Amino acid sequence: MNHKNILILDTATKSQIVILVIQGKITTFKSRLGKNDYVPCMIPLIESVLQENNLGLNNLDALIVGVGPGSYTGTRVAVLTAKMLAFNLQIPLYQISSLLLLSSGYSYASLTPLIDARSNAFFALSLKETHIYLNEDRFESSFLQSFPNHLLIEPTTIKIDFCTIKQFAKIVSNCHLLVPNYLTKTQAELNLEKID
Repeated sequence: MNHKNILILDTATKSQIVILVIQGKITTFKSRLGKNDYVPCMIPLIESVLQENNLGLNNLDALIVGVGPGSYTGTRVAVLTAKMLAFNLQIPLYQISSLLLLSSGYSYASLTPLIDARSNAFFALSLKETHIYLNEDRFESSFLQSFPNHLLIEPTTIKIDFCTIKQFAKIVSNCHLLVPNYLTKTQAELNLEKID
């Protein structure tokens, strides 16, 4: 991934995150606490990050988006924004697990990042170095006790490292086919199942 100007987006948690990477270095990291207002704030947040660096959308060379798991609505906002920008600007789009993205700045030999999934459950994965040995899924908290170095991802614990992100980000061959990684059904889907 040798792109000059890369924009990174994530909205899988309570934090709405926009990061600008220029020539392999994070130059701007903006995070705001979302209050069910991700949609109207996404583009202004992106524009703010770009303006601080005297750039416009047309100066972007690639996008990276955290695809979840996490907040159903939040995750969708970042993914749809990234898809729209990648298509309109005709630039490469990469996807990465929000768990890996938001914990990329930690350098433990092993790590188990967690996002609260409610009902005493967490979205999680576990890795040693760069090897994932517990694949991303929704787990009960009791199951996760045997995995080391839990990191609950919250606004105050998010740490980003671009070198780590590059290791895990995967190119999206067709931006129209990218979908968020929800890992759980919405309340509406659960209610429909009760009717059937």
